[in-house]
Amino acid sequence: MKLKTITAIATTALLSAATSADSYLYPVAGEAYVGTVPVGIIVNNSLKSALQTAQLGAECAGKSTTACMPSLTSVEVASLITTDGNQGWDDFGLPAFAAGAAAQGNTVLVCGRPDQDDASTTAKGATLVATSEVGMGCSGGALPVSKYNSFIGAFVSQSDTSICTSITDAYGLNIVSFAAATEALPSGYSFIKFNGSAPSIDNVIAGDYTMIGDVHGDALSGADYAAAGSAPQHKLNLTSTSDVCAPASASSIDIGS
Repeated sequence: MKLKTITAIATTALLSAATSADSYLYPVAGEAYVGTVPVGIIVNNSLKSALQTAQLGAECAGKSTTACMPSLTSVEVASLITTDGNQGWDDFGLPAFAAGAAAQGNTVLVCGRPDQDDASTTAKGATLVATSEVGMGCSGGALPVSKYNSFIGAFVSQSDTSICTSITDAYGLNIVSFAAATEALPSGYSFIKFNGSAPSIDNVIAGDYTMIGDVHGDALSGADYAAAGSAPQHKLNLTSTSDVCAPASASSIDIGS
């Protein structure tokens, strides 16, 4: 298979990063559940354009309408985040991008870490939510991370999305990452759909969007945050002692057709 269902609007910043400094998208001792927020997949412009062209036709490339928003499925996300530095975007059905300034110019890279909070974001734990949603987490102990793509961590602070994206941009690399829908995204990045649905609270409430995090601690604000009582609390099963719960790497998934 290739990246088949990858189906984004240029995202407007919905939340000032200064609004809250202590919101966690998972249970924290002593911190109450205060609401729900969608967690979305973010990609840089050149990757989004390639996905638009492959999935929706050249007429969608560069457009910021919802109809021209590419999409990734759960299986595709799991496959991308379990690559090990040996797979390129062409392995996933996308034409090879122009080589960047680094040797990893066409390698599939991921910003964010499921086992470390991103200190620069308002809502902590977006990558943890995403990895759990696609199968990297079950029960019994510590979250399995050995199969998570940590290749980029060799030369950049992968857990800090802002730093990670700025450095990958400087080298002309194409990356996938995750963020709460309320976050202000780095310049040149936007959300794409997950399983064919855009990351909005309306889609969450309608039951069409499943990658969501429970907010604990400080409440968030913005159009894509719903306070407790107005949206479902999403119980995540986040822990495991074994990689049995993690998906195997599958670079044959075709995201580009």
